[in-house]
Amino acid sequence: MKRQSIVGLLIVFLLSFTAAGTANAEDFTFKVKLNVSNLLPRTRPIVSCSVSQGSMSIGGKSSGPLSISNGSRSGAVTIKFNAQQGKNSADANRYRCDLRIARLSSNPLSDSVKETSNPTFTGPAWARAKSGTKLVTVLEGSIE
Repeated sequence: MKRQSIVGLLIVFLLSFTAAGTANAEDFTFKVKLNVSNLLPRTRPIVSCSVSQGSMSIGGKSSGPLSISNGSRSGAVTIKFNAQQGKNSADANRYRCDLRIARLSSNPLSDSVKETSNPTFTGPAWARAKSGTKLVTVLEGSIE
């Protein structure tokens, strides 16, 4: 029996800042609740988060391919990073987190798929949401 396509949801997003100047602490910590199931065996979820001042990047980081168990992963993914050299973390006024599903190959990101606001997204069969399930792959907003 062929596995159905993914059911992917980025459900909860929490953003916190560590105090500037704290030894060994990152400027940004994102905790993204991830719930994916029915993933094909050679696919992995990847969560990436970034911050910006308008369109100017301040910093960001990716989780890299996350492990799955029986085609699923559920729970928080923590992404921590500092502002880029020469950038001030306090200038960040926007955040964005993306969920991508990557097929494992010699270049795991070469086949990654990212669906944005297109409600008719079809993409490859292995990256589609199950019928009746909303696929949420982007969370973004203002930092206040």
